[in-house]
Amino acid sequence: MSKSILEQLFDGEIYPAENIRPESQEYKDLSKKIDEEKEYFKSILSEADRKRFDAFCDMFYSMHSAYAYADFSYGYKLGAQLAYAAVFEDKKKREKEIEERFDREMRESLLDTANELRAENGLPLLTEEDVADV
Repeated sequence: MSKSILEQLFDGEIYPAENIRPESQEYKDLSKKIDEEKEYFKSILSEADRKRFDAFCDMFYSMHSAYAYADFSYGYKLGAQLAYAAVFEDKKKREKEIEERFDREMRESLLDTANELRAENGLPLLTEEDVADV
């Protein structure tokens, strides 16, 4: 039996940063070209400049990793908000509609009953405005 996604996450088996790999040909071509350019520059740089270039590349990858984390985090939060909305917002809307219908029907019933009693006793009838805040 396979593990649920929650079990995999709890067990540390899910690594989004390692599993996300664009599959487009454009990405693959660009990645290959970047690797070729890096190797070219490394081949023509002095030892000191090569170390500086490697440090620059490390900084760039760290910055890219921070951006990827922010992107992942935003996407995760957005997905959670969408899931919440899909599950609960319709439920809340329906509950509100039911509550409003109940209140409206109760006011109508109270008004009808009160007016029957008032009519029996020769009193003026109430209007909806008279019971609007009930």
